[in-house]
Amino acid sequence: MCSILKLFNIEKTFKTNYGNKEVLKGVDLFLNRGEAIALLGESGSGKSTLAKIIVGLEEPTRGKVEFKGKSLGSIRRRGFMEAASIQYIFQDPYGSLEETATIVQTLSEPIKYCKRHGRDYFSIEEVLEMIGMSRKTYGERKVHTLSGGQRQRVALARALIPKPEIIIADEVTSMLDEEQAIEILEILRRIKDELQISIIFITHNINLLSILCDDFYILDEGKIMDKEKALKLLNEMKGEK
Repeated sequence: MCSILKLFNIEKTFKTNYGNKEVLKGVDLFLNRGEAIALLGESGSGKSTLAKIIVGLEEPTRGKVEFKGKSLGSIRRRGFMEAASIQYIFQDPYGSLEETATIVQTLSEPIKYCKRHGRDYFSIEEVLEMIGMSRKTYGERKVHTLSGGQRQRVALARALIPKPEIIIADEVTSMLDEEQAIEILEILRRIKDELQISIIFITHNINLLSILCDDFYILDEGKIMDKEKALKLLNEMKGEK
């Protein structure tokens, strides 16, 4: 199977008032088309930094990100087509959407950019159907009237508009109850299977992995843990639940 995304020897160092802080240390990661992988690790292990490097919100200190065989720089250096192909869903469903906008207004914004740049896109009706929210019932609802789970569905719908090839879901279930979390992952799994979209699911909840993910990586102090050691640790964590 061909990898759509390849990360080679990614390092990231931040300058702080107390000196340099090395967050990522030689990370290699590979994602196949239509595959969902989990990225696990304790808080501060570098998960979100790695995700932001993939989407172009951060630049690596060293290393290379390849998408479909082409090296990617920061978001400022990417063309619209490249940027639109990798979509990021944020953790906080209460902070990632404009509170006073309607769902139709929220989803119309990425469509404008797709039209401007000649990119194919899903319609509002299509993405709302994918997430189980009809335009007739929800289209004119304002974001501030929605529950956390509904908001995260709308964030997912917005990410789907430009027909991305990769979705990065960064702790998207951490602020939801168990029922809402499972619903979101079921939607992601169906999208992955039907549209062959690749997904990186960042989480700390190992109980959710089996719903969506085909494989997993564990980040430990900025390094990818050896697979055998990671599997042993994962089994131990499951046994503690």
